[in-house]
Amino acid sequence: MSFGGCSSIDILSILQKQRQGIEDFDVEVDAERADGTPAVFTKLHAHYRVEGEVDPDKVQRAIELSLDTYCSVSKMLEQAVTISYTFSVNDEAYEGATRQLA
Repeated sequence: MSFGGCSSIDILSILQKQRQGIEDFDVEVDAERADGTPAVFTKLHAHYRVEGEVDPDKVQRAIELSLDTYCSVSKMLEQAVTISYTFSVNDEAYEGATRQLA
């Protein structure tokens, strides 16, 4: 939940500064955990959904900036977890990227 919230705040802030007409936004995060104790996370996948008058290229750039630069939770998790994302703009799906373990 921290990963989804942290990256979402960044993404929305970046898109608002670019004067994108966001009408609705949400993120769904799926995770895989290791067997055993402690059951640490091994993979995270986020799907960002944006509705409104927005440019898909700007959405992708905002996601990249968040995950690569601004989201401290993402930066901590990427040391031990494979992180991937996809996104959709007005119900049109786009591929994202995967960040392998550092």
